[in-house]
Amino acid sequence: MKQVTLAAVEDYMQKLAACDTSDDVWQACIAFFDRHNFDKASYHVMPFAWVTSDDALTIRTNGYPDSWVNHYIENKLWQIDPIASTAMNRSLPFCWSSLPDMRKLTEVEQKFLDELDSQVEGDGYAVQVFGPNGRNGYFGLGLHIDCDEGNRRDLRVVQWACQLTHHRYCEMEAQSAAPLSRREQEVLSWVARGKSNSSIADILSISSYTVDAYMRRIYQKLGVNDRVSAAIQGLGSGLIKSAA
Repeated sequence: MKQVTLAAVEDYMQKLAACDTSDDVWQACIAFFDRHNFDKASYHVMPFAWVTSDDALTIRTNGYPDSWVNHYIENKLWQIDPIASTAMNRSLPFCWSSLPDMRKLTEVEQKFLDELDSQVEGDGYAVQVFGPNGRNGYFGLGLHIDCDEGNRRDLRVVQWACQLTHHRYCEMEAQSAAPLSRREQEVLSWVARGKSNSSIADILSISSYTVDAYMRRIYQKLGVNDRVSAAIQGLGSGLIKSAA
């Protein structure tokens, strides 16, 4: 790993600020870590804390073999990936290769590491990042050579760069999300107060079929499948206000 200086991170921060979309953020991220000799990068954007569907997980990769990426996604290997799950419970980055020395692995987790080792060359760093409304993430930064955890300063700077990336990505995603109309916000606010569709229809003097139509649009715009998730996401993102 080439030394990551604070000046390089400051320059990277300016490039992130100039990004217009989440795709731009990812391309800037790839370019930054490529300049510092990371030949592989993966980015897991976890769903909001209240969303339990695996479909809400976003995974972006660069430099990993296509066969491994397809296998990982198609078989939902993030559910057993011990590197990602361990990173989610740590504040400092660590080397993939050091994981067996850090904690006891299950047979399934060890099998995953053996398969990773057979398909992905080299070692890498696992970096946890934190986002708004419980939307955390994970970076897997790969190297052809063995990793070194000795230089904590360099690891910290890498972590800062990852954290900047994650916050900018979340910001871009939030800006691109379809906003709720005034009436949709009104309906969702009553859902958050525990009202049924029929009760909301009476309150707003509209038919229950119209409320059903509003709910379907709300689900689609927020990317959720149930009333509780819609209400919590609406509250967490500031789309609606909590009841007094």
